[in-house]
Amino acid sequence: MEDVVAGSDALLVLTEWAESVEVDLAIVNSPVVVDARDCLYGDAWRSVGRNYRALALPASASEPSVALTAGPVRTLVGGR
Repeated sequence: MEDVVAGSDALLVLTEWAESVEVDLAIVNSPVVVDARDCLYGDAWRSVGRNYRALALPASASEPSVALTAGPVRTLVGGR
């Protein structure tokens, strides 16, 4: 897991598996963290300077929730 997240441009968490939830904040270089399962501690990610968004939650009281849109998706498996 560390090899994949260390060189990524964004971290997209799509599962609540322990490997995803317990990822070390220090090894994630990506500025953007999208939590599709609302299983991470957003305040912890924000405290280390990451732009954290949970798809089920608005970013703030004045912003709507993030919606997934149709379009091309590039899957990152095993690194860049």
